[in-house]
Amino acid sequence: MSVRPLAVIALLASLALPATVAAQTAAPRPFASATTRDSAQTAMPVLQSPQELEEKKLLERVMQDMQRSGPSAVRRHVPALQAAFDRMPADYTIVAHIGDAIVIRSADMKVFLPLQLSLLATDEGRKASGIHAIENTYGMVAQLLAFEAVERQDYPAAIAYADRLLGIQPNHPQVQAERIVAYTKMGQCETGLKLAGEALVSEDLVLAMNRDLFLRRQGYCQIELGRFDDAKASYEAALELNPYDQLSRSQLTYIAQQTANR
Repeated sequence: MSVRPLAVIALLASLALPATVAAQTAAPRPFASATTRDSAQTAMPVLQSPQELEEKKLLERVMQDMQRSGPSAVRRHVPALQAAFDRMPADYTIVAHIGDAIVIRSADMKVFLPLQLSLLATDEGRKASGIHAIENTYGMVAQLLAFEAVERQDYPAAIAYADRLLGIQPNHPQVQAERIVAYTKMGQCETGLKLAGEALVSEDLVLAMNRDLFLRRQGYCQIELGRFDDAKASYEAALELNPYDQLSRSQLTYIAQQTANR
């Protein structure tokens, strides 16, 4: 049983680069203008280093190849992605302070907007010069590496990539979800189910805004354990949160087929 038929579409969607949102959200300017001031304005703070901007170009090439050729296209980029991952800063968190600004490294506006509002409710957020949505560049790199490792059935490698990223960004939802897939495909379904359950009860805002993702992963583990009624409930709950979730619909069709003659 596999949950991967729509995985490439879902992966590309999760890797989409963020659009400009609201007056306090802006795309990063070139690194060189860090201390430059316009006549009447404070310069936009530098939000990404030249190296990170180079990694972003790599990600764009990988995504273009995936759109043309499917998941196998990631394989040819693995050495470059691994090298990029090795350059990830040790303090590369999802929410970070850069100068007097706050950045939220998320391509997902359903994550950015609640985080922005929660920060604006704090003294820290109100005092910031701006709250900016930027690419989670190294999170995307880790996600691609874990995804590719799962695709070629190197599950320990997928888990190692995920664990390394989660050591810095423990609330990265897509990398957490890829780790659940890897454990489940290794036959450690109970571990996958435990990880999905922990994400579902977490009070972390980023994880809470991705409950449908973890309900799908929970359902996947439950299918692998033969718990079809539980899996059906998980996918139905995911659809309540995201009515356009085609993966949950396809899994419910599969469950109906498997249980038709019980």
